Amino acid sequence: EPALAWAYQGRGTVLMKKGQMERAIKDFNRAIEHSPDLVYAYFNRGLAQLYLGNEAAAQSDFDTCLKLKPDIKAELEDKIGLARHLRNTRKE
Repeated sequence: EPALAWAYQGRGTVLMKKGQMERAIKDFNRAIEHSPDLVYAYFNRGLAQLYLGNEAAAQSDFDTCLKLKPDIKAELEDKIGLARHLRNTRKE
């Protein structure tokens, strides 16, 4: 159900902004279960995975994003750079 997928996507985004990456990933997973073509659920789950250092899982999500919406590449690259920067600053 797309409406439920968007609800999980929205809550996951809020959790991600609060730094609660594991909980956010669970919500993005639920969003994808309800709507497997919801690009931003993959997009944000990938960013959360990247932030946690799960490079392979992140790359898989980013690949799915690009398959579903090829014109998202520039936006995705910007956010990937930001997520890596935030992860690296967190570790210092």
